Amino acid sequence: QDRIPVNLVIETKHPNERGRAVEERVAAMLAEFGWDQPGSPAELVSFSIKALRRFGWLLPGLKRTLLVENDLGRWRDGKLPDGVQVIGAELALIKEDPEFVERSRQRGHYVHAWTVNEPDDIRFCRDLGVSTITTDDPDRVAAVLAE
Repeated sequence: QDRIPVNLVIETKHPNERGRAVEERVAAMLAEFGWDQPGSPAELVSFSIKALRRFGWLLPGLKRTLLVENDLGRWRDGKLPDGVQVIGAELALIKEDPEFVERSRQRGHYVHAWTVNEPDDIRFCRDLGVSTITTDDPDRVAAVLAE
């Protein structure tokens, strides 16, 4: 039987009344599948620094992504919280400060842009060195990247 490789991006939403129980339950579910160790196909993302810290304690081997919108804030210099290697930035923020991608890369971090749908924006992200694109039109992104 052929297996299809799967990657899973799990975003926790905060604030909510369950607090840290959300991350604890995610960690337990991933453990059930053996996806709680380095090499797991799961990636953990959140706008909440507290949630990412909790994931760091619960699932230290998994990739964590800090999401930002409206303002790069204290992450503008490319530095991220300990153990977080990826910043997921709204496309508008990257367009306002394209050098942010290089500052992040110089610190060894990856930049994930969302939501990128237009061919010119796809090329813009590619040319800057954005590592990941979230889109509503994956066929278009694939076609532009194949140019």
